Amino acid sequence: SITRALKFMRFDNASSSLVQQAIHKFYTSDEYPEHVEKIQKIYRSRRDVVSESLDKYCKSFVTFSEPRGGFFHWLTLREGLSATEVQEAAALQGVAISPGQGYYLSDHAEQGLRARVVFSALDEVSLTSAIKLLGKSLKIISK
Repeated sequence: SITRALKFMRFDNASSSLVQQAIHKFYTSDEYPEHVEKIQKIYRSRRDVVSESLDKYCKSFVTFSEPRGGFFHWLTLREGLSATEVQEAAALQGVAISPGQGYYLSDHAEQGLRARVVFSALDEVSLTSAIKLLGKSLKIISK
């Protein structure tokens, strides 16, 4: 049975030695620093586009600090807004954001005023469009 077969499998969160060797070879190659520089430029540009777009389209509804690392912006919503409501309104526009409650140990995550916007998966044009739609969503639920 499959259960019997699975019981003998080992789950230790390790990758295969072949993958480890390939990563080691790349990491120790001359190409790695060039790759890091390339992807830093890409993600820095995406971060900057989201920051500029948030300032342009969402400024009266959210505050944020520009991230110094990672792939997302943390938004603090204006009083009277709920991260869950914003998530639902944004989803109707085709935009995904993540309410902050799931990232905190406490239940209230600043009373539901925090939300996370990821910038790693989309290009600059798509990010600008998404933040513009987020701003539209914020206007709709603020009425």
